[in-house]
Amino acid sequence: MILRDRFALGNSLACAKSTHYPRPVLRTRFARALALLAALHLIGGHWVVIQSVAWVTMIVDQSQDATLVEAIGKTFDGRNPCPLCKAVATGQDQERERQDDIVETGSKLIAVLSVEAPAAPRSFSEVNYFPRSASERSVDGTLLSPPPRAV
Repeated sequence: MILRDRFALGNSLACAKSTHYPRPVLRTRFARALALLAALHLIGGHWVVIQSVAWVTMIVDQSQDATLVEAIGKTFDGRNPCPLCKAVATGQDQERERQDDIVETGSKLIAVLSVEAPAAPRSFSEVNYFPRSASERSVDGTLLSPPPRAV
């Protein structure tokens, strides 16, 4: 009876431990998804998503008055952009200007920090730690012998 209760308690603790902590697979997937989102943001993927939403919205709006082919043509001709398209273009221009400012500041910083002082010529002396002589000797001074031959 006592062994059965103890075994049941042990199983319930094991189950509680396994369900209490998230599985490593979920953490790995979350980390990968987060890294992917960060990479997309760094390369400007957020602008692509917003622009795609704007295009789909324009196609849906214009297809109510005309055929789908005409709506797609009007959407991508560039003559009448929607407010969201204008906002994306403005945001991309502002981002490019900020990047240009960063590049200019970085090049100024490199120009200031890259001053090199002339170095004195180095003279190297050849150090012979193990001089070779007529009778080859090991480090401890004993004569070297060839390795034994297999018979």
